[in-house]
Amino acid sequence: ASKQRILNALSMAELCGAVSVCVHPAFYLKNTPEEAFESVRTATAEIMSFKDSLFPNTNLAYETMGKRTQFGTLEEVLKISKEFGIYPCVDFAHLHARSNGELNSVDEWDEMLDMYKEYLGDNSLSEMHIHYSGIEYTEKGERRHLPLKDSDANWQDFVQVLKERKVAMEAQQSRCKSRVERGFLWFAYCFQERWARGVCTQCRLLAQGFFIFWIFCTVVLIIGRSTDSEMGYP
Repeated sequence: ASKQRILNALSMAELCGAVSVCVHPAFYLKNTPEEAFESVRTATAEIMSFKDSLFPNTNLAYETMGKRTQFGTLEEVLKISKEFGIYPCVDFAHLHARSNGELNSVDEWDEMLDMYKEYLGDNSLSEMHIHYSGIEYTEKGERRHLPLKDSDANWQDFVQVLKERKVAMEAQQSRCKSRVERGFLWFAYCFQERWARGVCTQCRLLAQGFFIFWIFCTVVLIIGRSTDSEMGYP
């Protein structure tokens, strides 16, 4: 049933024109990580056998997970993705929680992106599926997602890393509750501002010039109509 739901989601995504579908892969349960990997590999092979017919243009993105009981370390999802020619959904908040507060600095993010490129190729950063948010966690991992400003997320440095590494992405907030969603929109705005600041500056100047010109034309039109009225013109 689980595989069928994934196939249904991928098929609908294909019809909608979606680029990538995020999937929570598995729990370890009583299996070792190695045994869980083999189970995920078997299921993935079955799902991918329908790719050409059901979802030729949609990516199956296994997500990095926030609890240590779940299949979904960065290396696990990269390894399975490389094998099947897909790319994962990297949830940086989940990995931060899974590591009990680590993976929240420039050097650590650079190492993660280096690993991503090592597995999926030099051009892989140009097409990523990313989740990012604040998160609450315990020694067992993820507890719940939080708005960025209510968390220990080092999001401003994260934005800078994405810019410097020239990451192009489909970015999403992993559970869009109202306050968390607003935080993500703020993050997206800041990323856009930093990524295209030079272009934005020119656009702002152009927009300001257009606005001033519009005001000038409006004033001229009002004065012209007032003059026409005083002179008796209709």
